[in-house]
Amino acid sequence: MTYGQLAILAGRPRAARLVGWLAHGGPSDLPWQRVVNRFGGLARGYTGGRYGQRIELERDGVVVRDDGTVDLARYQWWPPEATLRRVRRSAGLQASRKMQRGR
Repeated sequence: MTYGQLAILAGRPRAARLVGWLAHGGPSDLPWQRVVNRFGGLARGYTGGRYGQRIELERDGVVVRDDGTVDLARYQWWPPEATLRRVRRSAGLQASRKMQRGR
């Protein structure tokens, strides 16, 4: 999942940076290691840096490429369509390209 996806699901499609700040200072019991940037890149601000995030992702069975990215086509998760529709309605959003499955 990307920071932008989380922002969209929270009803704040332009708040990817805010999600990053929440990840940095948020509860450690949430699986923040699974959140990457829009290119699949690891986070500089992750506890332990990119190396720490790589170790955690690899523990989860995710392959991290030599360039420090993950294959979003393979690992990116989206909630079920019904959930996306509910988020769109509650946030008053139209179906944007970013919010469609696989983007």
